[in-house]
Amino acid sequence: MSLVKVGSRHEVIIPKAMCTKLQVKPGDYIELRISKGQAVLRPKTKIDRVPYTDEPIGPKTRASIRRGLKEVAEGKVAGPFRTAKELQAHLDSLKKRR
Repeated sequence: MSLVKVGSRHEVIIPKAMCTKLQVKPGDYIELRISKGQAVLRPKTKIDRVPYTDEPIGPKTRASIRRGLKEVAEGKVAGPFRTAKELQAHLDSLKKRR
């Protein structure tokens, strides 16, 4: 634990040892949140390092989603399948075609 002082412009300097542990460098973003009366700091990037479903997605994922939606619009999809057996039968039929 480190003791830091709040500056006149409400700035706080994070000690180097803490920055090293958090893997943050000058210019990086940090999210500050209040949780149960305590301040919680969390390193952030424009796109999270660890993907969460409610977080932004990257350009490759976005392009993949666009391709998939285009294929659906063009009718290049199979299904819907009501059971796993129906799906398996469809996949087996695709194998036989090759």
